[in-house]
Amino acid sequence: MSDAIYNIFNGQDPALFMGQIFSFIPVPEWLNGFISVYKIFAAIFSIAAFLAIVWVIIRLNRLIFSTYMQNITASFSAETLPADKISKQWAKIKYRIDRNTEAEWKLAVIEADKLVDDILKKMGYPGEDIAERLKTATPEQIQSLNLLREAHKLRDTVVHDPEFYASELEIKNAIDYYETFLREVQVID
Repeated sequence: MSDAIYNIFNGQDPALFMGQIFSFIPVPEWLNGFISVYKIFAAIFSIAAFLAIVWVIIRLNRLIFSTYMQNITASFSAETLPADKISKQWAKIKYRIDRNTEAEWKLAVIEADKLVDDILKKMGYPGEDIAERLKTATPEQIQSLNLLREAHKLRDTVVHDPEFYASELEIKNAIDYYETFLREVQVID
């Protein structure tokens, strides 16, 4: 055994060294065949594990790349929106808020929600309506996403519950949330 240790430090081949270490253990003949089969299965498993890791890396890169491209597309599309037309629509909505009737306030929230929905649609967010578009968006894409969701909840309540009384504060907050988004995408000043 001391010769084997001596050979390690003299640069002997490690495979030969391993053979020397285990040479004192008697191995039955049938076990030699099992070890060969084990080596084949280990090689197959290693290749399969390597391919699985490569597949996961490719899938993650596609996901990251598609999110990145969606961000670029959304920001590019926001710049091409007709800001003057949107500004006029927004001025009409703000005018409704200045009128002191609950019906006008509710209508302002509904119109603001529709305007934001149209903008999200033009920006390329998928979905049938604003609720679905807001579900597909992320806070990295739209910083005011949580505010939009809050404002949309109020809009849903206004539309689906005719008995609902909307306070001036609730309405103004919702309009401010929509306005935050419109400023974020730079369609109003």
